[in-house]
Amino acid sequence: MAKMSDKEKFLKQMRDRFQEASTAEQDNRDKALDDLKFIHNDDNAQWPESARCQREHEQRPMLTNNLLRKFMRSMIGAMRQSRPGIKVRPVDSVGDVTTADILGDLIRTIEKDIESPAAQAYDKAFEGSLGNAFGFYRIATRYEKEESFNQKIQIQRIPNPFSVLFDPSTDNFLKTDADYCFVNTTISKAKFKKKWPKANPGNEWQSMGNMYESWFMSDSVRITEYFYKVPIVKHIVQLDDLSIVELTEKITPKVIAESGHQITKYKKVLSHTYMWTKVSGNDILETPRRWPGRFIPIIPVYGDEVNIEGKRKLFSFFRDAKSPQTMYNFWLTAATELVAMSPKTPYVGTAKQFKGHEKKWEQANIKNFGFLPYNADPKTKMAPRREQGSVIPAGHMAMLGLAEGNVMNTLGRYEASMGQRSNERSGKAIKARQSASDQGSFSYIDNLHQSLAYGAYQLVDLIPSIYDTNRIVRLRGQEDTVKFTQINKPYYDPETGQVMIFNDLSRGDYDTELDIGPSYASRRQEAVESMIEIIQYVPGAGPLVADLIVKNLDIPGAQDIAERLKAAGQQAQ
Repeated sequence: MAKMSDKEKFLKQMRDRFQEASTAEQDNRDKALDDLKFIHNDDNAQWPESARCQREHEQRPMLTNNLLRKFMRSMIGAMRQSRPGIKVRPVDSVGDVTTADILGDLIRTIEKDIESPAAQAYDKAFEGSLGNAFGFYRIATRYEKEESFNQKIQIQRIPNPFSVLFDPSTDNFLKTDADYCFVNTTISKAKFKKKWPKANPGNEWQSMGNMYESWFMSDSVRITEYFYKVPIVKHIVQLDDLSIVELTEKITPKVIAESGHQITKYKKVLSHTYMWTKVSGNDILETPRRWPGRFIPIIPVYGDEVNIEGKRKLFSFFRDAKSPQTMYNFWLTAATELVAMSPKTPYVGTAKQFKGHEKKWEQANIKNFGFLPYNADPKTKMAPRREQGSVIPAGHMAMLGLAEGNVMNTLGRYEASMGQRSNERSGKAIKARQSASDQGSFSYIDNLHQSLAYGAYQLVDLIPSIYDTNRIVRLRGQEDTVKFTQINKPYYDPETGQVMIFNDLSRGDYDTELDIGPSYASRRQEAVESMIEIIQYVPGAGPLVADLIVKNLDIPGAQDIAERLKAAGQQAQ
């Protein structure tokens, strides 16, 4: 048997890992796809297949009143109205508040990138966690302009959550220590050959066995982005100013000594780095290269997670509501069928009463006549009468209401939380019901927050490697104000006689936290309302806070008016 080349070994390990991840996640993905189709009623998915086939054969109606999508829109809307902000904090003696603020403002700038708004990525990932138990977004880098060598970071959405496969061997909820990850897509063979004319599309997959069959199709080719972990050894030193530095080809003990610093501590660390490449089933399409961050830049947003007999199970928000939704559709259709039968109930009378007027009476169910003539019959004193029509049994309506209530009970979302009138009368009671609804679904919101915090931590880790040149960057403040700041600018410090770096983003360690609550715009409006309320109770406070009220108003010229009011107040004092 011929010895495998390094390339063949690499591709075999990649395919084996793909098979391992696919097998481990197959059950979760089958159920997730079923959930997704059910929620959006794709191909009448809210009706069981057996009932669907029978009703189609009998040409009977299959009505669907989808109660689930309004709950999804409600939760996504609530999340959008209260998007968490990201704060950066220094965690060691080298980090400083100024640099932390720059990092935080730069993250907000990345999130507001017009080419790839982070809000769209977060929304899609959250929607995936609700509808099919998992969603993903990603962090990517690209050049600012075609003619520029400066790079920037983007937060991008992953529209198809089923395209991502993570290493199943890690127990970490957010897969922070995963050994590998795949992001898959399928393209036509014609497009494949045009983009990679020298690459092998893999027509000889049969020789590899059936386990690799999913890679090779008759008219298309699966390609995947492949992130994988590679072990490395790092040489770490601590300097006399307590800063931590990794020794490299450029940063040597000699260079450190020439900069005026001394090495006080040294250690060898077994670490890792992540590599990225693009592959098909049996060819490497893009040369493997190092990803500059310490983590795989694919951030998962999961639904509920349960471990049953050692197997990881993921649950969408709506999985348990599928049965009551099916029940609701059945009773709605049954009641509608009964009502639809009512106009077709026949008229009853003797043959003599209808004689000579048969044509009119035959059309009585399809035409509106001003009057219907009939013949008197001495055998009966009664006129022709319509048989009693179909009446919806009270049991049908009770079951319809029970099914709707079961949907809300299963989801833990009730009328008050959806803005509907319920049996609550006081504001306190309505807030209590809304609070109970929020608690019933908060685990999904909290999972999103954990993922956003992890994504922000990745950004803080990645920024020094991407924004590593002397340049001016645009920063977006918490108040949504925009300013420009120079970073990584060398300058001579006459006190130390050394060349220092102004706004060096690589110095220090920083952590992230989420600022959860109303957005800045909402808080600003609340502040205006509170200050006006104060003036109503303390009229004398008006001149003291008038400039602050106007400053927070969203009107043209607010800042100018606020400054004039402030100046007038100072003169009055």
